[in-house]
Amino acid sequence: MKKYKLLLAVVAVFALSISSCKKEENNNGERLTHFYASSENDNTDNTNPKSYLSGLSMHWDVNDSVRLWGSDNSQGYLYKTKTGGSQNSEFIYARTGNAPILNGPYAIGFPARYWNTKNVVTLPATQKYVANSAKDIPQYAFVNSSVMSSALVGFYNVCGLVKLNLSDPGVSVTSVAITTDSPIYGDFNVSTAPGTSNHGYSNAIPSLEYSGNGGNTVTLVCNTPQSIHNQKSFYIYIPAGNYSQFEITITTNDERTLTKRATNSILVERGKITTITLPLESYIAYPFSVSANTQVLFSSGNLQCINGHWRFAAHQYDFLGTYSSNSWDLFGWSTEATDFGMSTSTTNDDYSGSFWDWGTAINPGAASTPWRTLTDGEWTYLLSGRTNATNLWGMATITIDASTTVQGLVLLPDNWTTISTIPFAARGSVNANRLSLSQWNQMETNGAVFLPAAGNRNGTTLASTGANGNYWTATSASNTNAYYMGFASATPSANRSGGRHTGRAVRLVQDAN
Repeated sequence: MKKYKLLLAVVAVFALSISSCKKEENNNGERLTHFYASSENDNTDNTNPKSYLSGLSMHWDVNDSVRLWGSDNSQGYLYKTKTGGSQNSEFIYARTGNAPILNGPYAIGFPARYWNTKNVVTLPATQKYVANSAKDIPQYAFVNSSVMSSALVGFYNVCGLVKLNLSDPGVSVTSVAITTDSPIYGDFNVSTAPGTSNHGYSNAIPSLEYSGNGGNTVTLVCNTPQSIHNQKSFYIYIPAGNYSQFEITITTNDERTLTKRATNSILVERGKITTITLPLESYIAYPFSVSANTQVLFSSGNLQCINGHWRFAAHQYDFLGTYSSNSWDLFGWSTEATDFGMSTSTTNDDYSGSFWDWGTAINPGAASTPWRTLTDGEWTYLLSGRTNATNLWGMATITIDASTTVQGLVLLPDNWTTISTIPFAARGSVNANRLSLSQWNQMETNGAVFLPAAGNRNGTTLASTGANGNYWTATSASNTNAYYMGFASATPSANRSGGRHTGRAVRLVQDAN
């Protein structure tokens, strides 16, 4: 069937090429040159046509434009006819005055605005969301012909396509950003190597090499918020490469951000789709008992407020470790007087009033929120009251990389199953339980929670960072004090009382269904 369609395209080109050799003028007195661009796939090269990229349909649209260079590097714009959605598209080069028809062979770049010369494509930092597809994926064609009017042109994709399948009940996405360890937008040199295509109209496959004026983050922008209550796909094109660092940041319609980092390298191949399925639930999906009748799910990281936007840390072991007026993860006890504890006052009286739950901050303006702060009694039950409680926690040190280790408290879910390949000692110390990053990732996958030793803050001064962990509860101890759960290198305990002004960490939970 596909070969049949291609044959029709070739016949159409031949028929048109006869008439297009005639002199023709439009109403502006411009002389016109025609050529046809095929989007048909004939199974000889799945990466070639515009309408085919690993099964994704991308037909020509109305007013799609390409930039054309002749053998003498002269160039002009060619515009598609006004019929969109077709797989075979006629382009017309309008030349004025005595400008000659460009001499071949020809190089052609799509979209026209991306190409500076036939050897340089400028990939944009911002792309536009299109439902179930991608917009303006940069492409290149080489036509080894001296007569454009008789040429059937097939386009090669110069990038790979990342397909992000996102899902999270109740969330709408306004933008999705990809950050990698090498530039993915800016100027790229286009080099070509002879291909083996049987299409009969192209013999050069392009590759890209970064040449400057770019950066490492590309953002896909949605004109209207896109609900991901049911899974939805987002397509972003980036240069081919094996990216050892790959980070995805989602911004929601209430201006919250969520960042996920890949634990393994991500391979993106030219002309192919790399699919990443990412459930964005911000909780560890294993229950912890905090009373005889209540189980909770812990958030996926400590609470942070960065530039006024509330979010959870990208990893459970992440904490800021510094003070900044724009970046908070150590909060005074939260009351209305202190805007969720974001105050550097060292006077406890300045934190007077009833508790303001941080769960409200993570969903600002919502009628209700699933997030809340554990009470002192719930922390106590979690550590010592639930079934087998004394065997469901331990101190640990996680080695993130060659230069980074993080100490903290590991909490195990009610239904924890021992992992035989990971030696983890219940109630062990930070030295007894030394975990590699891969070991911790496996424990996390099985439901383990990690609370980093983020230290505490007095005014703008941090102390015990990396050594002690102090986590606020929702329970007041007096007009000036509140309860918190704390740990150092050994046994954690709740029912600790401290001044409300002290900056401590916060880990939210939501009740399990």
